[in-house]
Amino acid sequence: MARGKQKKNYLTIFAEVISIILSPVNMVAFMILGISLKFNIPMISFVAILCPFFIFTAVYFIYKVFIKRDSDVDLSKLRMRRHIGVTTFVGFAISFIISHQYYPFLDWNFLRAGIIVLISGLVTLKWKISYHAIGYASFCFTFIELFGTPWLLSLLGLPLVFWARMYLKKHTFAQLSAGTILSGVIII
Repeated sequence: MARGKQKKNYLTIFAEVISIILSPVNMVAFMILGISLKFNIPMISFVAILCPFFIFTAVYFIYKVFIKRDSDVDLSKLRMRRHIGVTTFVGFAISFIISHQYYPFLDWNFLRAGIIVLISGLVTLKWKISYHAIGYASFCFTFIELFGTPWLLSLLGLPLVFWARMYLKKHTFAQLSAGTILSGVIII
């Protein structure tokens, strides 16, 4: 074992796996899949419409983590993640404009998601809100709306998200609750 490196316990590994599986990136992918299925939109065209959103987010992430090297992969520290929400909102706004041209019936879905991205981005300028909670709660509420009450069971995963992020000391209960409430209020 290298000096300074400690062996991870099973709970830490489990919390990391949960954080990866229920990450905002994966939840966005599931929401894209769900909306594509519900509205019979070819996946490739929906993903193409969202390219500005993905590109702006990816460029910020790559810059902070791999070029500037002042952040970890989780963008854990507030000062390292301050502008990701605002940057992401710009990409999302461009995606909304493109989507409106081809799929205007998705305007309501895009508007709500854009509001979540904007508010979380503005909050993150001063306070660390949980993007994991926002992503997972948004996924749950979107699927409940799209596919009905059986998806209420997906809410049972929220305590797992809370536990994993708090166990890894990435967020407080208040930060996770704020992310969940933000998604719930806007989507419901």
